[in-house]
Amino acid sequence: MTTGIIQILINNNTVRSLVGLNKAGDKYKVYPLIVPQPEKHPYIVVRLIGRPPVECKDVSPSSFTPTVEVLCYHENYEGALALEEAVINALDNTTGTYGGVRINELRYSDTSEDFVNFDSNGLYVRRPTFLGHESTTT
Repeated sequence: MTTGIIQILINNNTVRSLVGLNKAGDKYKVYPLIVPQPEKHPYIVVRLIGRPPVECKDVSPSSFTPTVEVLCYHENYEGALALEEAVINALDNTTGTYGGVRINELRYSDTSEDFVNFDSNGLYVRRPTFLGHESTTT
């Protein structure tokens, strides 16, 4: 699921323009789980926070209901809000196959926020959460 979400985000023009390219200049700053260091903000981190299977009788599950959190880091609050808005617009109500996973439905569900210390400065973090329904493709 994480790979699929990243694929959707790096193919979105608004997200790409807000995060920009990494220090090496070879990919947009949307990462799974952690940010390679050193990397300059703003950037986005995608993490799967739950993926319970849909009950299946007598067979291995092929459908899941994942919860994904997308962390939007920026040096100012307004920038973090703009990143969050772009992420929600890119992901909410998404269907399709991304990264080998069929996303039957992805919906924005909630947001939280935080402030983290980084290089003796701080970064604002907006954390939109998405609930989905996915199935493995064969």
